[in-house]
Amino acid sequence: MFTTYAAALKPHAIFGHVKTNNRFISLIQTLGENFGKSIPRSCNSSAETQAIYHFMNSPRVSHESILLSERDRVLDLVSSSSEDMIISIGDVSTLTYSTNRSSREMGHVGSKNQRGYQMLSQLICHSDGVPMGLLSQYLWNYTAEELGKRRERQNLPIEEKESGYYLRQMKHLDEHFGDQPARRVLHLFDRAGDIHELLQSRQHEHIHYIIRSKNDRKVLNSDQTIRQFLDQEPVAGCYTIKVRSKPKSVKGQTRIEKQRARKGDWRTVNLEVSYGKVVLHASNKTKNRPLKPVEVYLVRAQEVGAPPDVETIDWVLLTSLPVENLSDAFQIIDYYIIRWQIEVFHYILKQGALVEQL
Repeated sequence: MFTTYAAALKPHAIFGHVKTNNRFISLIQTLGENFGKSIPRSCNSSAETQAIYHFMNSPRVSHESILLSERDRVLDLVSSSSEDMIISIGDVSTLTYSTNRSSREMGHVGSKNQRGYQMLSQLICHSDGVPMGLLSQYLWNYTAEELGKRRERQNLPIEEKESGYYLRQMKHLDEHFGDQPARRVLHLFDRAGDIHELLQSRQHEHIHYIIRSKNDRKVLNSDQTIRQFLDQEPVAGCYTIKVRSKPKSVKGQTRIEKQRARKGDWRTVNLEVSYGKVVLHASNKTKNRPLKPVEVYLVRAQEVGAPPDVETIDWVLLTSLPVENLSDAFQIIDYYIIRWQIEVFHYILKQGALVEQL
């Protein structure tokens, strides 16, 4: 499998030197064939180990240059596809290296006791959810001084905040697929993507989003919020899906502990579904972020008869895709479920490739 992947990646290696390009492809094959092992254990000799470390320390090699090679491979794969829709999925995960001695020079994530990186990945998939690869990925962390300044960061321009990374993902879709109107592009995001600037950022009619609501936003020219609006909408129908069981959150858990909460077995979920369309009120509390009202379609999926020990599903999905009937609402739910593919990707990185143990 990794030999095929390396062959597809080779034409897009852009390190500016043939020897470095070839070493990159050789590294992919070596580590791929020994997935989950450390670099020394993956190599057949000390010379091979040193060659990999030499590659990693090369000034030509960076996280960005490796990602650009992968991005170009993915774009090539998309251009050769005849599908009329592709799916982009964004999600953030935490890489923790607090127990590693080498982490002492790393920035912080979550608290002063946690060192590592926040990682925001953008995974491109076929319309059925089968992954193609990464279009973008961002890593960041904070100094100890920055951890206590969250309130101050809220007043920064969005480009200088974490939210700016999420907005860039939509911009990547505009940049790479904006001139391909025959192919729809759908971006999926969890609650972290519920950012008004992102909702109003659409530039092309064929590029859409589905985002799970985090904020109970106000409806324009109304005293209602979106949840109050949906509470008054009749249940249009029932739908059944399968999801992984997720234990209920425990009071006092950190964000990282919640992310690491073990998923249970697959379970069948019965949902009551309602839908509607609203225009979201634009709050302009921050002077450097001029906002405008945004028209969105809403789909609510509310679980009935949930077991007492699991987190009950109650999704409010915001989408730019038209939702005119119950079938459309079911389709939005089906699309949103594909978002779990990026959680699988992050799980493989951590539990398969063991990237937090390097």
